[in-house]
Amino acid sequence: MGGFVWRAAWRWGAIAGAILVGRYFLDDFVLPRIFDPLRASAMSQALITTYFLAAAVTSWWTCRIGAGVLVAIIASLIGSFASFIYAAVVLIAPVDAWSTRAGLDEVLGVPVILVAVSAAAGTIGGFVGRLLRRGNRHSPAMFGISIGTLIGGMNLLDTAMHPFADDDAALMLVYVGGLLLLWSIAGFGAAGRTRRLADAMKAGAIVGVITIAVFHVASIARINFFLDTIRYRDDWRNLLARFDASGFHSLRTYATYEYMRMTPIVLGLGAFGRAISGALGGAVSGATRTSSSPSR
Repeated sequence: MGGFVWRAAWRWGAIAGAILVGRYFLDDFVLPRIFDPLRASAMSQALITTYFLAAAVTSWWTCRIGAGVLVAIIASLIGSFASFIYAAVVLIAPVDAWSTRAGLDEVLGVPVILVAVSAAAGTIGGFVGRLLRRGNRHSPAMFGISIGTLIGGMNLLDTAMHPFADDDAALMLVYVGGLLLLWSIAGFGAAGRTRRLADAMKAGAIVGVITIAVFHVASIARINFFLDTIRYRDDWRNLLARFDASGFHSLRTYATYEYMRMTPIVLGLGAFGRAISGALGGAVSGATRTSSSPSR
């Protein structure tokens, strides 16, 4: 068991270590005395994604959610060990480091937080990997549940780590672009199996609706779990203004009502976007088959 865990975790741990050391190196030597919140956010997102993928891949391979969570936690410990080595080298070397917020206290304190983060991300990733393994991997519904769980879980984790940070437009574009890419890949696979563009669009619409539905449920849970903090974010000003004029007595009830009221529109956009992506994937699949067919 120990040998398997090490073999499964060391590569993900190396990635986590590279992310941590890269962030500290930038703070200490490349951009000293300049604290950029974007670097901290990018590191957090990259680490969460690494732990999620480590757990999802392991859970899919072993059919055990616990194995995925364990691998994610071990990967975080390996990454933390790499950051300790970096700290030791910088302390010994005759250089002027620790001049920014990436100080020694951060290097020593962050690993404790990362264990909890890796456990949370690993649990979500483990469930996603298990869903993909247990169900029919060619099922549009299962694919939609997995993608929705992924983005919904990452949204919850990001809010827990940065509750006062506004939704970043660039990051949202990355999320949307990633969704469209995944949906197109699913359409490519559906068209490849049946060789019908209509099947790709149909499967795409199903995946889109389920993906957005799961993510929407996670978003409603997010506003209820973190309402006491996210209500002070700048991007909540309009909702708070509407609440003051609504006659509702509870902000939690009103925020939930607002999100529920948007559900049909959100699901419709998901179905439309996924159908278009599925059609694109199906078209690429058809073009690929045509180009690979032997000429007569």
